[in-house]
Amino acid sequence: MKKQLIVPLMLLMTSLGAGAQGFRGGIEAGLGAASATHVDGSARFNFHVGARGEYLFQSPEKGWYMASGIDFVSKPWSKKIKWSYTRDRSASQYYLDIPVMGGYRFKLSDDVSFMLETGPYVGVGLFGKYKEQVYYGTKLPEEVESGNCFGSNAPYSRFEVGWRLGAGVNLSRNWMLGIVGTYQFNSFDPADSKSHYTIGLNAGYMF
Repeated sequence: MKKQLIVPLMLLMTSLGAGAQGFRGGIEAGLGAASATHVDGSARFNFHVGARGEYLFQSPEKGWYMASGIDFVSKPWSKKIKWSYTRDRSASQYYLDIPVMGGYRFKLSDDVSFMLETGPYVGVGLFGKYKEQVYYGTKLPEEVESGNCFGSNAPYSRFEVGWRLGAGVNLSRNWMLGIVGTYQFNSFDPADSKSHYTIGLNAGYMF
């Protein structure tokens, strides 16, 4: 499944770069927080890193553009259930996300532009681990269950679809700094209707 998604996208980006004067590519990375719906645990640290391509309808400083790419994203979460003892399930899941966004840049000065972009994304779970622990008072936690997040007999589904929103500034045509958020529409955990969401800072460089 991963190859079926990656190969067509790379061919598309290559063909755009070869035939379109308005195409440019770059890299991006960011740090932030991730969690899931229907959990009581606090948000956890996450990161993303990937490649980005843009088709510019006007110029790098101003106007409409289309953007896509491939992001490797961590999406951890934890859920606490308190009875006479505390039960804690946590997971570290890693996805390959492919967004397709439309955006616009507003020129503020010769070297600075404000950018706003949004659009859907699809994601494929690559790997991840989960574990469940029970806390009895002040005793050390007892692990009661653990395993792989994805695969045969695993509890979570690989495929996700959602929405991505980003805003920030462009500096000297090439540098990008901003904030990015994502929200999953479907559920990766059908038994508990949990969906991922992330928010964080993003930095990129376009060649």
